[in-house]
Amino acid sequence: MCVCLCVSVCVAKGFDVLHIKVKAGEILWPPRAHTVVSQILDFVTSDPHHHQPLLIHGFSVGGYLYGETLIHILADDELTQSMSRRIRGQIFDSPVDFEGVPRGVGMALSNLRLVQITIRSALDTYTALFHHKVLTLLLLVVDTLT
Repeated sequence: MCVCLCVSVCVAKGFDVLHIKVKAGEILWPPRAHTVVSQILDFVTSDPHHHQPLLIHGFSVGGYLYGETLIHILADDELTQSMSRRIRGQIFDSPVDFEGVPRGVGMALSNLRLVQITIRSALDTYTALFHHKVLTLLLLVVDTLT
């Protein structure tokens, strides 16, 4: 319902809407997130979209995905200039920071407290095991957004 309302308002104001829905694995493993980011950037920089104004609206892990996108944009001076002219605003609903990921994923996947605790524990273990590959990149995103 909320997505439909946001889409209607944005379209009425002349914005195109790109709705991106990602799977947990695409967020929890940074190389997969990079693939999603590349697809997003390919889309918004291709004809006929490359001159359209952009309003960024992220919900929950969308904040993380936007941070990954900013890292890619800032690595390319020409893309940085182009996107800085096109981005008209940014709206984030309940963005998840790194510390909130295990709890947030657990709550998003289940209403059962035991399942939430199990998912949280598994993700805490996951980030400990893959500290360098996952945690380092997640913290880079947080630094980019702040």
